[in-house]
Amino acid sequence: MLTQSQIELLHHALEKSQHPFFIFHDDPDGLASYLLLLKHYKKGTGMAVKAKPHVTEEYCRYPQEHNADTVFVLDIALVDQEFIDTVKLPVYWIDHHPVQEPKRAHYFNSRHTGKNIPTPVMCLQITNNPAHVWLATLGAIGDWYWPAYAEQCRIDYPDLLPQPVNTVPDALYNTLMGVLIHLFSFNLKGTSQDVKRSIHYLEQIEDPYEILNQTSSAGSFVWKRYLNIKHAYDLLKEKALRSTPKEGLYVFTYTADTLSLTKDLANELLYRFPNTVIILGRHKSGEYRCSIRAPITINISKHLPELVQGIRAKGGGHEQAIGIGVHEDDWEIFLARMKDVVQEEQRIET
Repeated sequence: MLTQSQIELLHHALEKSQHPFFIFHDDPDGLASYLLLLKHYKKGTGMAVKAKPHVTEEYCRYPQEHNADTVFVLDIALVDQEFIDTVKLPVYWIDHHPVQEPKRAHYFNSRHTGKNIPTPVMCLQITNNPAHVWLATLGAIGDWYWPAYAEQCRIDYPDLLPQPVNTVPDALYNTLMGVLIHLFSFNLKGTSQDVKRSIHYLEQIEDPYEILNQTSSAGSFVWKRYLNIKHAYDLLKEKALRSTPKEGLYVFTYTADTLSLTKDLANELLYRFPNTVIILGRHKSGEYRCSIRAPITINISKHLPELVQGIRAKGGGHEQAIGIGVHEDDWEIFLARMKDVVQEEQRIET
């Protein structure tokens, strides 16, 4: 969480900036973080970072093209020092991934307090806008975190988060809030142009029922995109569910040129197989681009160094959720190591 002095510093920076540029991760919590700040301060331009949460020096041109006077980085795990040095603008970086040590940037990470609290929770601290609690709840639950203010969202929108739902998996897969979370995620799929259009329309949404009931043109647009991508998702899920876990490990791979649905489907498979390590991989351009999910009893990220040692693979993430790319020629080695890790964890647990 942010301290009061940090809240005041960020609020002042957002108030002072005339042309803020927001760089955010292309997932529901990253998008919700951006929308919370954009809607409250009513200014700025945003850009989603696709593929992996890593801002390199190449991103410098985007704030410059928009005549930005300040850069706000939201829910991004890695920002290269070259970006901070080259962009020559004040940089405010709000995150909850493993702690970094940037120079010449204002860096805020909830892990400094020993807790992993998603970025939209901190953004709501900054804005303190009760009209957007539903949006902050969407972002937090979308990152598998149940925020205290979810109860206020339940009061404001009882049909979005009805009683007795009080866990993240139940909210994700059995409520209208879960539908909205998946809609946010699915609208971030596809070509860059499609994603930009979806973000443009989501920027105009002020009430969740604009989406759920399609009562505005913006709501209708993002709902239609959601249904189109959900069709592809449901077909992929149907194929995936033909496979079954073996000895605590579930592996499913597929080939797709455009849509990456691994994160979303990996989360749902973990919900369906809660005591299993899930490996969901999309085969593209000579590698398997994977989302890996683990039960709460297994810290999968701590095993990452041994999983990738000596092979062409790279990844990162959280304790129970990592993303990784593995060269196709090293895939079987990676899987064998993962099986060893799961067996080791099972022995420790018993």
